[in-house]
Amino acid sequence: AGLHTALNLAERGVGVVVLEASKVGWGASGMSKGLAVAGLQVDTEDIAGYVGTDIATRIHNLTLAAQSRLHHLIDTYGIQCRRVTTGGVHASILSPPSDAPLGTAEIQQITGSKLYKWGEREEDSFGVDPLGLTRGLARACEEKGVKIYENTEARKLRKEADGWLVETPEGSVRCKEVVLCGASQLSPSVHMKLAKATVPVYTWMAATQPLGDRLPVKGDAPLMGDDFVTLNYWRNSPDGRLLFGSLADTYPCPWWLASWRLRRRLKQVYPELADVKFEYLWGGTLCFTTDAVPLIGKDSKGVWYATGFGGHGIVPTCMAGDLLGSAIAEGDERWKMFGDNFKPKYNFWPFSRIGGTLVIQFFNTLDAMRVRGIAVPDIPRPW
Repeated sequence: AGLHTALNLAERGVGVVVLEASKVGWGASGMSKGLAVAGLQVDTEDIAGYVGTDIATRIHNLTLAAQSRLHHLIDTYGIQCRRVTTGGVHASILSPPSDAPLGTAEIQQITGSKLYKWGEREEDSFGVDPLGLTRGLARACEEKGVKIYENTEARKLRKEADGWLVETPEGSVRCKEVVLCGASQLSPSVHMKLAKATVPVYTWMAATQPLGDRLPVKGDAPLMGDDFVTLNYWRNSPDGRLLFGSLADTYPCPWWLASWRLRRRLKQVYPELADVKFEYLWGGTLCFTTDAVPLIGKDSKGVWYATGFGGHGIVPTCMAGDLLGSAIAEGDERWKMFGDNFKPKYNFWPFSRIGGTLVIQFFNTLDAMRVRGIAVPDIPRPW
């Protein structure tokens, strides 16, 4: 969200400085599943339950516009991010509704897995190399005059008469406006309320050995994902590997344990790949709010923020950059659809990780029972 906001402002002629605590692309920004799908972490129908159908529809339309803008940015700035435009497929382990777009036979043929009961296509979804995209956005920012300082963590934020003072270990920055996009890594010393409003969720992805004819779905396969609470997502790589991701933990997990658990998930989807080796493994930290809706807005002191995108950040962060950029530069008030309705709130800190773990494990148990054919109550999912 930070780079999108910076680029949006720079395109409007505003001078921008970006402070990056680590390296550009560090964390989930560069190590996510790279699926550019419209919508938010929660369905539009669920958002309508909070804010009504009109605002929920307008928010969804904002993500559709952001999806188009992302294509525009990639093309305009020549961003090398291995874009894949084969569309997406959402597969479900739940009982199929009467109007299921894809029935059991169809979804099993498309995914090459007998695990799923129904599904639907997401024709406008596309895939990217998230690290390539993030670095490309950074280069585009620099082309527009944005100053990016890596390994420069914001430690303190102080209001001054004519703006803000942002203090770092290496020095300080004075600015008229400040935007916080630190996700779960944001220090409480910078903004206590934002830091306490989210919980980190660690997720993992692996690249198998080249599979050749053993790829479950060959050719121009769609980007695939399912509806386990700890979502599985996968796609083919250009060199014939399967990129497979899953897991959700609120505490860090050792590499060897993540690999073992990820292999079990892969075997559940594709039993025939039980003997396949992972040649690469990486993880990123997602940032969740209590209701899984991102926080985009401005606090009572005038601090802008964009955080809490969950596992659905490629497109919504682009949307956030447009909302905040147009708000700061032009006074656009579309951001209030989020800022007035989804405010930072106490996320049971410092016990939020424990609570998150309990929620995830509860729904993991329900999913495991469903897969085994055990009837379970229809309890609304957290996302």
